[in-house]
This record gives sequence, structure tokens and C-alpha cells, in this order.
Amino acid sequence: MSNPDEEILVKKLKSETEKNEGIELLIDIHGNSLFGFIRTYVHAEPDAEDLFQNTLIKIAQKAGTFKGNSSFKTWVWQIARNECLDFLRKQKRTQKNQAAYAENISTHPLSEESGFDGDKTLALLHRGVESLPEVQRDVFVLRYFEEMSYREISHMTGKSEGSLKASFFHASKKVSQFLTENMEG
Repeated sequence: MSNPDEEILVKKLKSETEKNEGIELLIDIHGNSLFGFIRTYVHAEPDAEDLFQNTLIKIAQKAGTFKGNSSFKTWVWQIARNECLDFLRKQKRTQKNQAAYAENISTHPLSEESGFDGDKTLALLHRGVESLPEVQRDVFVLRYFEEMSYREISHMTGKSEGSLKASFFHASKKVSQFLTENMEG
């Protein structure tokens, strides 16, 4: 870990006396992008806020286990991703069937009211990303929105860089096709 801000952040998070300062610093450095990352999985504002808080709590609890084998950001995003996937699995189990699940997602469109700027193209892009299989969605979100390297994504997901590149290629084609088919002309 060669980023001085990350070194200070990790030191504070690992210290019982400075943990609160560490959380505040984490929010200052990564808060907006971390929340945005969570919103790519969960579009309902209250759910995203809950997951953001849960992620911060997990980071504070698990800071002592961070070994520095990957960047701190990669480690944080992996915790957030796992929180989101757990939430989505639980949400999916509570739905009576897939149709009810899809209907629930469609009741939370990306709009100005949900914190986005209302840009129809952005909303359409997110709908396209939602339609991807889980592995393709993960690599697309991490690579496209979070601009992570394939190496960072590989550390996070446990998948090879080659398979991630292939997944990103297929995801990009599917999202592009989705946008082409759904753009109002």
C-alpha cells in the first residue's frame, strides 16, 4: 500500500481510539463513490443508505483483518459488494416469484426523486446493467463505473483476469445492444 492517505486511514480504522476518525476519513475519501457503487446494485434510496451504513460498520469491525494484499479501496469495495449481493439474495428469497421481483425493481426507477439527475440515458444504462447476469454485472460495474483494474477485480472476485476480460467484453456488447434497442428515436 503506497498511498499515504490510505495508510493513515487504515491505521485509524485499526486503532480502537481513532476508529471514529477513521470512519469519518473513509467517508471523506471514498464516501460518494462508495455510495454510488452501492446504488448501482440497489436503486431504492433507503435500501442504499442502509447498505452504506452496514458496509461502514463491517469495515470498522473487520479493519484489523486488512492485510494489504490488495489496495484498501479494493478491500472496501469487496465488503460493499458482498453486502449488496447478500441484500439482493435475501430480497429475492422473500419475493413469491421472479415476476414479483422484477416488478419491485421497476417501481424504483432512476429519476431525480431517487437522487439521480433524471437523465434518461443514464437510467437506461442502469436498466441495461441490471439485466446482465451477476458475474457480468459485477465486472461491468467495477470496470466501467469504478474504473478498477482487472487485477483489482480479480482480487475482489477470485476470478482470473482473462475470464474477467471476457465477461466485460460480453457485458459491454449486451449493454450496448440493450441501449440500441431501447433508445427512443
